Amino acid sequence: MRETESQLPKNKTTGYDTVYAVDFYHSITQIPGLLQDAFIYLGAYQQALQLRIGQPTQESPFVILDVCTGTGRVIRDLVAHLSQRGDALDATKFLGLDISQLMLDQAAKLPLASPTADVTWIQGSALDLSGVPAFCDGSLKVDLLIIAFSSISHFIEPGQGAQFLQEVARVLKPRTGRAYVSMRDITSTVQSDPATSGGEVQRQELPSSVLPGISYCQIGNQVQVSDNVVYVISDVEVLNGDGNIVGTELATTAFRIWKENELQTVASNVGLNLLEIVEEGGESFYVLQLP
Repeated sequence: MRETESQLPKNKTTGYDTVYAVDFYHSITQIPGLLQDAFIYLGAYQQALQLRIGQPTQESPFVILDVCTGTGRVIRDLVAHLSQRGDALDATKFLGLDISQLMLDQAAKLPLASPTADVTWIQGSALDLSGVPAFCDGSLKVDLLIIAFSSISHFIEPGQGAQFLQEVARVLKPRTGRAYVSMRDITSTVQSDPATSGGEVQRQELPSSVLPGISYCQIGNQVQVSDNVVYVISDVEVLNGDGNIVGTELATTAFRIWKENELQTVASNVGLNLLEIVEEGGESFYVLQLP
């Protein structure tokens, strides 16, 4: 007999701080066609590589920093595309940074298309890159910095967006380096989806792409807006292979709403130039340069 949700307490999470929450997040990123930014970042890599002064070497590699990397989707996609077309990766260094060690633990377990790719997963804050060993002495500069899928919106406290962009300016290679900052209209991206409709629970199962026999049933989203921050509350059941509920997650994810032209103004205030805005698939990619 299927165990009902009411028999298990809900595990309240930020969406990134339990094994099941991390795996649910990762499984969503693997839905075919959901995220279509790989070719944007591949083009960004090609452009930054052409702009670089001097060919990369193992002693002076082309450095890619993926901020808020999560389970490493962007880096794995880049490694896969570059390997597929035959690019040599021995002079490219991939750094995946995230505040959640659980996210990075899962990233490290997932296979790469090229087992020889130089990939390092780093636990640390995007708001304090000086605390990251790779950047603490200021000698390593980034050729391509990526913060994907509007992750900059997770910095919800006053001043945090400016603090992050200040860190970008500190590590980005002057003139030739590029930072790609993704922005989405959060209010139109996420919508409330009540758990019940006509008295019946609406269930939509998503199989785990990593944990054998595990799937997730998202009952629905509740969206709340307060003080220019969108809170998305996802109610998720964890199911085993027999369809029994083995856990429940109540994940709350917060996104700051950025005003029109605000990112450009903040970037300029910390010394970054906005070169262009690439619009694709409901997503805006702000391309920034340090003069």
